[in-house]
Amino acid sequence: MAHVLLLAHPDERYADAFLRTLKQYVPSHTFTLSAAQLVPLGGSVRKSLQSAFERIDLVLILFSAKAWDENWLEHPSEPDRIALTLAFAQGKPVQPILFPDGHLPDEAELPDELKELLDRRPFRLTTKERFLELVQALRATNDGNTTAPQPVQSVAAPAEAPSTPEPAQDNIRQFLTKAGITIRSLSEPQEHDETLDRLAQLMGLRYPNIRLVYQNIKRSLNNGDTFVVNLSGYGDRCVADSTQLCTELHRLAFLEHYEYRKAPHYRITARPSRNPIAYNFFTGGWLERFTRAHLSKMLVASNVPFNIAYNIQVVLPEERNFEFDILLSIGTSGRILWFETKTSDYQDRIHKYSVLARIMGLPPQQVYLVLLETPEQTCEALRRMHKMNVLNLDGLQTLTVPQLMGS
Repeated sequence: MAHVLLLAHPDERYADAFLRTLKQYVPSHTFTLSAAQLVPLGGSVRKSLQSAFERIDLVLILFSAKAWDENWLEHPSEPDRIALTLAFAQGKPVQPILFPDGHLPDEAELPDELKELLDRRPFRLTTKERFLELVQALRATNDGNTTAPQPVQSVAAPAEAPSTPEPAQDNIRQFLTKAGITIRSLSEPQEHDETLDRLAQLMGLRYPNIRLVYQNIKRSLNNGDTFVVNLSGYGDRCVADSTQLCTELHRLAFLEHYEYRKAPHYRITARPSRNPIAYNFFTGGWLERFTRAHLSKMLVASNVPFNIAYNIQVVLPEERNFEFDILLSIGTSGRILWFETKTSDYQDRIHKYSVLARIMGLPPQQVYLVLLETPEQTCEALRRMHKMNVLNLDGLQTLTVPQLMGS
């Protein structure tokens, strides 16, 4: 029975679901998530891992979106980093696995003893077919086969593999055509997608802490005025996340001006850019990106086949132009889900979405409106009134795959 150690970078948010699915498909193997699980309470980390590695046959590293904070690759005492160092030192097979938004670290992010990671061709996990290839490779690993990572590497993604699932396959097109809707254009991947997706992850996962800064950015967009935010009394985490966001925005020229005065002032002074890319990102593009990445990672981790299309420009049956934020086809049955995201001013849109859903023949449970800060009670009232799922940011992040599948 082969023993596989799974390391998740930067965290284990989606690794649990991925591991549960692997166990179902490869019950003959033993899987351990996180090197810390191999260290007994009170035991020496390095000695415990050296002993445990006598039983480890393969190391898989699951990469999701790059971390904004410090991570285990940067800390020599972290069990996962020690385990990876031991794997390379002992010649154990090491295989990077990339989620749809995942990327290998840059060379500058890796200590010398881990740079060998960049010599491993990553396996990009974007479809059920790719997952089954991984399963097949794992089944081919046996006890004693601890020196050659070819079984997994033999099905590694080519260097030019796309970083996201291919847009809108036939079932999405057929669904729109059947509803009398003509596709004008589909969004194509852009060079800046990775950077903006990472920024959207920071904003979505840390929204309570960056909320004050974001609200001031939006208020200043119309006239381009400089704004001032006093963070005194908001706590260290809020200060750290807010200044980190502003630093990244300034680096990308999304803030034309940024200055932070440290203690005792704790004051941010900034002015947002109104260039088209920045404006679209601030006014809602970031929430759409966050939603899309979250859904993709959920489905990949649970091995649910899906296709995703976004920013779909269409002509409706009454000859009116419209744009769908996100359309998903999930499961073997091709269940269609429609997601719209709004950071504000949803009141003039929600009724139109409800009407359009009925025209397309989509039942209420397959239509989602993701709002930013709307209280849960209001979301529930909107759901009852307009016959669709209405989620705030917390509701999106607690959504489950069974709910998406209608089970």
